[in-house]
Amino acid sequence: MNREQLFQELVDACTTLISYIEHHSAYHSYEITDLVTQYARLWNLNAEQIRDLYYAAMLHDIGEVVLKGELLSKTGKLEEKESAMMQQHPLIGYRFVSRIPSMERAACIIRWHHENYDGTGYPDMLSYRAFPIESQILRIADAFVSLQSERPYRKALSADEAKKVLASQKGVMCSAPIVQRFLSALEAGEISYKPGKATLSFPASYPAVEITREEGEAILLAFSMGLADFIAHRIPYLKGYGFRVGMVTDLLAQELQLNDRERFLLFLASFLFETGMAVLPSEILFCRKPLTAEQRVLMERHSEVSAKVCSKIRSYPELEQIVKSHHEHFDGSGYPEGLKGDAIPALSQILGLSATFVSLISPRPYRAAYRVPQAISILSSLMGRFFPPHLRPVLALLRQEYV
Repeated sequence: MNREQLFQELVDACTTLISYIEHHSAYHSYEITDLVTQYARLWNLNAEQIRDLYYAAMLHDIGEVVLKGELLSKTGKLEEKESAMMQQHPLIGYRFVSRIPSMERAACIIRWHHENYDGTGYPDMLSYRAFPIESQILRIADAFVSLQSERPYRKALSADEAKKVLASQKGVMCSAPIVQRFLSALEAGEISYKPGKATLSFPASYPAVEITREEGEAILLAFSMGLADFIAHRIPYLKGYGFRVGMVTDLLAQELQLNDRERFLLFLASFLFETGMAVLPSEILFCRKPLTAEQRVLMERHSEVSAKVCSKIRSYPELEQIVKSHHEHFDGSGYPEGLKGDAIPALSQILGLSATFVSLISPRPYRAAYRVPQAISILSSLMGRFFPPHLRPVLALLRQEYV
């Protein structure tokens, strides 16, 4: 397994999620990354530095996943409290990315990509030489692309208008040499940016690193567990939920004598299947009353978003369908495709049963947690309707392990 190929899959998964949160294409991250890698080469950075910048640029706004959608789409000026929340996103992104093996330096670049050379940035108010060149390169490229992109609170600027803004930021946003060389390189055609025309590829100068299957699985689990914890920052009742579901899926997988790959896929899916919840508005996530028909349509969309994110993890192609179908019902009454009976993947059925059990015994905004015997009784009543009859014997195992 190629380590950088696996990292690219995980980065693509993250940018897909970001695109749903920010309501613009994942292409935005590609544009910034393309410009960043072009400009980094002019500073003779080594292959390791360019590799770290590449990943940092792709993931620079991952911290916005935990912000309220209403905050990101606000058309007016942010209030002081809202601004303080927004300024946490580089730090939140750093905490997530730093958990992924060998991505620690990329995480630091993300942490500091909103710092300013004059010390007025955030979150650490770095200044002058304390502001690393990699973060400065990302800072100016992000600013140039963002200025030419439409936002809820302003219209897009032209390229000339964006250049004038950057010219006024010498020694303020970034050091004067960083700003001047960026503008000169644009004029000379040494670097280029045209909206919608990025040509992105992983830095060819960085050597391929082969890893074992076990090492790849460790990276995938670190990423998936980190992403689940990350989303729980915004949705507190999901804290630890993926791990608890994973414990149940593994218990059932052993009882059903699944092979090692199936067990790993189920455990991995347990941390990823609710990823799409991050795109839902707060009034749905924390609603204490029955959802309206319109709200339910939005809620049911989350499994498709989760599947889209998982589809980018191409090393495990089965993952997408397992996650997508975990809300399908044996009698065809589930979503998103209304699958019925054996058309529902077997691993999705196990994931769905495990998730339902853990959800029932966990508190939610609209109800208290059920006691384990009540939860098992509810599951029993759903056999043949939501879940296949052949899974009924596992209820005895749940009763034995949890009562």
